[in-house]
Amino acid sequence: MTHAPLLKQIKRIPYFFLLIILANLAISFSAIYSSIGKVQIVGVNVKNLKTKTSQQIDINDNNSFHIGFEGRLHWKVKNAKEAFLIAIADRERSTNFYDLTYLLILNIALFVMVYKINEKSIFSSQLYWGLRLIAASVMLYPFIQLMSYKIAGHSIEVLTDGQFTATLKKSNIVMYLILTYLLLFLAPFVKKAIDYQTEKNLTI
Repeated sequence: MTHAPLLKQIKRIPYFFLLIILANLAISFSAIYSSIGKVQIVGVNVKNLKTKTSQQIDINDNNSFHIGFEGRLHWKVKNAKEAFLIAIADRERSTNFYDLTYLLILNIALFVMVYKINEKSIFSSQLYWGLRLIAASVMLYPFIQLMSYKIAGHSIEVLTDGQFTATLKKSNIVMYLILTYLLLFLAPFVKKAIDYQTEKNLTI
């Protein structure tokens, strides 16, 4: 029974993170409506190659420096629609909709992991599949970033009548692959612990 308080704390973790996600979501929606009538700044690229204005500075015979292909869009928000488009387009905020969506996916995996944890069966099939789900979610993050680029680009194009689009953010795919490998490496050990615990319960 000495482990019961610790198990209760573990099972509360997903609820705690869900509360944080919902609070950030509420703050984000509040910020959207408070941005109406104010100037918002978003990183953009000029979309149409024919209308791109760029300046070339020759360094030597083989090298040159180009400027003017991307920049900051200063946009005065006139209504709720524009405020929402700016919020969807801005991926540089500390907490944006894409990260909140990803955190929600991870939190669902946490729910799966701790749902049936109890003092007699800490290692359960839910823990095993939850660990694999988290590994899959980590591997999914670069694709979520790519999807956010597409959605943000479309939002900026709607806002600016097709003159600008989103800037492509670099993603450290190697780091997410390493985390995925580590989680998948741990999964068989958890499965082995589940089998051992099942055999022990049958023996008893």
